[in-house]
Amino acid sequence: MARKVGVYTRISRDDEGESLGVARQQQDCERLADLRSWQVVKTYEDNDVSAFKRNVVRDEFELMLRDLRAGLIDGIVAYDLDRLARQPRDLERLIEIFDERPRLEFATVTNDINLGSPDGRTMARIMVAFANKSSHDASRRIKRKHLELAQQGKDSGGPAPYGWSKDDRTKVDPKAAEAIREAQREILAGVRIGTIRTRWQQQGLGNPRAGTKRMAHHHVEQILTNPRLVGYRTYHGEILVGEDGEPVKGNWEQINTLEEWEAVCAAIAERKQKHPGRSLARKYLLSGIARCGLCKAKIRGQINNRWQPGSKAARYTYQCSVVNGGCGKVGRVGEPVDRLIEPPRVR
Repeated sequence: MARKVGVYTRISRDDEGESLGVARQQQDCERLADLRSWQVVKTYEDNDVSAFKRNVVRDEFELMLRDLRAGLIDGIVAYDLDRLARQPRDLERLIEIFDERPRLEFATVTNDINLGSPDGRTMARIMVAFANKSSHDASRRIKRKHLELAQQGKDSGGPAPYGWSKDDRTKVDPKAAEAIREAQREILAGVRIGTIRTRWQQQGLGNPRAGTKRMAHHHVEQILTNPRLVGYRTYHGEILVGEDGEPVKGNWEQINTLEEWEAVCAAIAERKQKHPGRSLARKYLLSGIARCGLCKAKIRGQINNRWQPGSKAARYTYQCSVVNGGCGKVGRVGEPVDRLIEPPRVR
């Protein structure tokens, strides 16, 4: 009986979204499986997904590991070892499964590595270590390039921030710019950001995240206080300062004068400090850290306003919120989850 194997394909970037790279990998893997008289029963495809970034979850890779461990497939065929792993820890997870199931098959199109043998595992570890170093080197060069662009006041690419033309990031979008200025005038007049957010949602302003039913509070706040509004270049979320000690100016049109922008920033900061004695520390242990198991969006803590002292109801919950781009389908009672994470207190 032919061995049932899965094909794993992955490519880090697919700017066109046409999945041509993973399709070519799949064809070559299927040809190799056929040469070895293996039956391909499932393809695991992680298109446009990095294997190097630690905070990225590869859904199909995780499913493949579960299927291997459960015995649903008898092995894996990949185009190259670095398609499977660029982090040593991912390779070790795969090797652990081959330890548990010694008769598993493994093959790649570009080389002959046997994860079932000590020599093969040693070679695989060396290859993944070199792939990891290559990714580190590329990441370092890219970061240095972005810093150079920032120091020169140039954009680093990507979608145009709200307020600027989608076709030319250096040119102001008149309609969006006027919406920003109007909202800023409202802030100075005492209008709440939540009110502005609701109106923008109704009018289709602010470029809300795809799939969200309403924009997040912090999204609107960031638009109205963006240093880019006065031409300041930021790097890693901070205003970049040049060798002369002055903020680096970008090569795009401004929407605000410095006085206008500073007034809005000060007004919003003052609202956050209405209770100077109150701690501004994180209210919920896992808020913004935990991820939804379905859509991978960040989980947020939400207070139960109906909770009363002595009540058996949940005091707060962790929710995958559609406001923050989530699916809204996952929620957990907060306190039991926190107890699983926090170390026991020493009495």
